[in-house]
Amino acid sequence: MKKEKTPFLKRTWVQWVLSISTISSIGWAVFEHYYTREPNVRFEIVSEAQLFNDSERVSSIRLYIDSLDIRNQNLNVRLYTIRVSNQGRKDLGSSEYEGAQFGISIKNGVLLNETVLTGASNDYIKEAFPLLMQEATDSLLLLPKLAMDIDDWYEISIALLHGKGELPELSPIGKILGQHSLSISPIVTKESLPFFSQVFYGGFWVHLVRIVLGFVVLMSLALLLAITGEEIDAFNEKRYSRELLNTIISDKKIPPFIRNDVLENGLESIQFAGERINKGIGECNKSYEESKVFVDNKDNLSNPTFEVQRGEYAGYQDLIKKGYMMIDADGKLSMPGPVEDSVKLIYTVITEHHLWPHVFKRALKASSIELEG
Repeated sequence: MKKEKTPFLKRTWVQWVLSISTISSIGWAVFEHYYTREPNVRFEIVSEAQLFNDSERVSSIRLYIDSLDIRNQNLNVRLYTIRVSNQGRKDLGSSEYEGAQFGISIKNGVLLNETVLTGASNDYIKEAFPLLMQEATDSLLLLPKLAMDIDDWYEISIALLHGKGELPELSPIGKILGQHSLSISPIVTKESLPFFSQVFYGGFWVHLVRIVLGFVVLMSLALLLAITGEEIDAFNEKRYSRELLNTIISDKKIPPFIRNDVLENGLESIQFAGERINKGIGECNKSYEESKVFVDNKDNLSNPTFEVQRGEYAGYQDLIKKGYMMIDADGKLSMPGPVEDSVKLIYTVITEHHLWPHVFKRALKASSIELEG
């Protein structure tokens, strides 16, 4: 006999899924509420190029600054495009710039031109930049203290004069409230990274968000699929149960006592009889005799298998009482041909469609089929 199915929402794995999803959701809510949101201003070198190289094709080109021939003096000019952006989790107000200066310190180089704004994320930055721009020196590029929302950015272009054998060194200066330090580095885009670097692109909190959201999505999909599967199973149970009922009601070859037994008591007797008769009547007699002898022996009352053997013997007694099996004067069991055919027919449907007795009873109770005598 199959065990009664555990209700879907009470199954252990479903309880685990619901519990973990709830804990994850609460943890994420607490994290979002208490985690300190901070700005993260970054300086990134978008492009870098030198004006002169060693190619003979440009050997005749001359550049004079204050009557000084740059190439003859072993000097060169390096061109930079630099992006300043707020990549943090908080908008940056102009009052959150600490200290008198904010910008880029230049070493081993001299700033040649005025800072040129080449692009910005919004019109406010484009309009405010020239109005708030501070006067630069040869070695210090001072930038305006602009209010920047999350993901706001602007790009500037500068030219530096430097010795031919050395490269300029750029260092951010200034302090942002809530940000530990400023740095400058070549710009990194996700598309330019190798595949595995793209997979792990982002900081700790980015990965935390990916893990939490990925877990919640996977658990939600698993729960949805499980519920859908359960609904499909329930639909199939009802459909196949009705088909079995129609077969029992309409098939005149099925003896009336089997029909009445199934409709009144379910499939317990059919399942028991089907499992035994499929092994042959010889095996039925053998197991019946063994269980009878075992149960009749009072010395076996304390045997751990006593209840199993008593259940086996009681099952055979029930089949004999209801007419599924007959017992002759020698104590041998037999099953009439029409009964055996009916049992095998119904048992085959039960097995193929998993209509175990408790399932059939549930579907029978909910069925709208009118059962006529």
